Amino acid sequence: MGRLLAVLVIIAGSLPAKGLAQNAPGLRDFDAEIEAALRSAKRAAGFEFLGTLNRICLLPASGRVNTSDNLPRYVRDPTNVPAREAWYAESAKVFDNLYFVGGKIHTSWALTTSEGIIIIDTVFPYNSEELIIGGLERLGLDPEDIRYVVISHAHGDHIGGAQILQERYGVQVVMGGADWELVETYPNRYSTMAPSRDIVATDGMELT
Repeated sequence: MGRLLAVLVIIAGSLPAKGLAQNAPGLRDFDAEIEAALRSAKRAAGFEFLGTLNRICLLPASGRVNTSDNLPRYVRDPTNVPAREAWYAESAKVFDNLYFVGGKIHTSWALTTSEGIIIIDTVFPYNSEELIIGGLERLGLDPEDIRYVVISHAHGDHIGGAQILQERYGVQVVMGGADWELVETYPNRYSTMAPSRDIVATDGMELT
């Protein structure tokens, strides 16, 4: 168990969020940090937890960037939206000011502050209203109090509800520069989940 914990800590704690800042003179070398963290995780995993390492640190087989710009299948045909029982989970208070408003597999978090609510990741466009907006209401929180939405990276299960929240509540959306570029470059891929460009996250940024 101790070695498994070491693997997870190294992966989760040592890997920087590459999309949150662009390399520039005087800034951190994210590529070097990622490579060092992966080497450390591989040593900690050994053969016993190699499967865990591969699942968490899986890289595309080709190593190439995905340049497709196709509509998501659940946007192209709403009958492809997964059944509610496949993704629904109850919202819950986790700590004093941290709340879970995600689904069975994909997560979203609400952090309450004196200046408003910060939402971290927004699941998919087809379930963000029930999970995030409905989840806040079930927890006695007001979605109108959302001030920021922070997107860790521009995958559909993280950015999916950002457009809805921005349009409905006028929230500010925070995301790394490379991810904003992805959203703007592939309009079909991000159909129904593309917020208007807002705050570009930088290393060490403070919101409140």
